[in-house]
Amino acid sequence: LDLRVRKGVRRHGVRLAVATSRPSSLDPSAAAVARFAPGAGEAFLAALNAALGGGGVLGELAQAAGSTEEAVRGVAAALRGEDVVVVFGERLITGPRADQSARALLNVAGHLGLRDRDGAGLLEVPSAANGRGLREVCGAAADPLDEPAAVYLLHADPVRESPDRAAWDARLERATTVVAHAAFLTEGVREHATVVFPAESYAERDGTVTHPDGRIQRLRPAISLQDGNRYGWQALAALLGDDRLYTTGMVWQRIGEAVPAYAGITLDDIGGRGVRWPERNADAARGDLDFGPFGLESPPHGVGGSDSDLRLGTYRSIWDAPEVEASPALAFVAGNGHIELSPADAERLGVFQDETVLVAHGEDTLEAKVALRAAIPQGTVFLGSNAFPGPTVTVRKLG
Repeated sequence: LDLRVRKGVRRHGVRLAVATSRPSSLDPSAAAVARFAPGAGEAFLAALNAALGGGGVLGELAQAAGSTEEAVRGVAAALRGEDVVVVFGERLITGPRADQSARALLNVAGHLGLRDRDGAGLLEVPSAANGRGLREVCGAAADPLDEPAAVYLLHADPVRESPDRAAWDARLERATTVVAHAAFLTEGVREHATVVFPAESYAERDGTVTHPDGRIQRLRPAISLQDGNRYGWQALAALLGDDRLYTTGMVWQRIGEAVPAYAGITLDDIGGRGVRWPERNADAARGDLDFGPFGLESPPHGVGGSDSDLRLGTYRSIWDAPEVEASPALAFVAGNGHIELSPADAERLGVFQDETVLVAHGEDTLEAKVALRAAIPQGTVFLGSNAFPGPTVTVRKLG
């Protein structure tokens, strides 16, 4: 997606607007750039909706988002009169106010007139690879159950990966049985799993993945399954008492029978270039979703915390993977935690580039190296981990 956006700007005159909490590598290509505080995406959408002619006081909403009225107006001006594609991250519509954030997003889409316009719409970037395919086949991701008797972790460690890691840790602790199908003994698997099945590696996998734009593509194994490994779907089928699924083709046939979006599409159809299912099964792509206007039931969530706190934002580093941690050749990047600070905050705290500092959230602490970034908004820090639930942390010198 990043490459397509860059090519669109450079070769086809696409006008780009960027609104993020953390500075983006796309900023230099954008006609308008706005920053908002971590966790204040809903408030920014409400402000953008006001700038596009919706309700609300723009100045107050922009302030609640940790942004400025000028920045919000700049993004609104860049979007007007175009066939707009709004690319947004899954994190924007998750969490305790997911419904309100989704309504705010649909309000913006409604004011931009994106419904039923070719070349315009909303495009979600999932939090992990094949997130769209997983959702289309299995439905929306479920929240942790209050008292799960048994949990099956298929290529997943929510204690490591989920922003709500503390809740997952507590619920897995109360589960009577935890079955994991994993390639690495990560923290949550090692701590909670009753039994662990060895999962296939990326080089052994056979199946399909679905791009965020709806393109289904083949995933072919580079090597055969090693040392008696089984595919995750084979182990799951056996646990559910169905041992009749022997091949990827059989699984795909079952999926096509159960999921209207994939109906009639064969593995041969997918071939080497893939198939966009919305073009093949247009009826399955049409929904009854109303693009607004929606009335927000409560005020948008804005920035908070005392003056001594720094707003916390998290991001996933490209090196954040069990494969990296397990590789001696990549030890120099594994666990190399940094905290990103604005130069103004670093000067106020008396810390310098590459200095190790203590980051605290309540009683929980960790050490991290300072990375100064001029584009980080003052009063905000970013950590490449889910170590703290937020929304604020304190940073102090060691010693």
